[in-house]
Amino acid sequence: MTGKEFIESCRQAGVDVTRSSFGRVELRGARGVTDRYRRMLQASPDLVAGVMLELCKGDAGLRDLLEERAAIRQADGLPGDLWSAALTQAGVGV
Repeated sequence: MTGKEFIESCRQAGVDVTRSSFGRVELRGARGVTDRYRRMLQASPDLVAGVMLELCKGDAGLRDLLEERAAIRQADGLPGDLWSAALTQAGVGV
């Protein structure tokens, strides 16, 4: 499942997908439903990164955060692409 598909599935189930003030993916909706989607995110760091990249298309603050993280990674000799930055932001060291 891609980030875009995940967000669409959440919307159809009545779950809002946003970012927290810490730049993490946040889900809001009925508890039982959001728990299911949270488990999906916890099981797949790649899905979290994909969701972040989809969210940053409409969220300049998140986009800036990911671009800054990518620049820091590149300065440290690590991959400086947005995907790697999103994985790092999701808490996965790459």
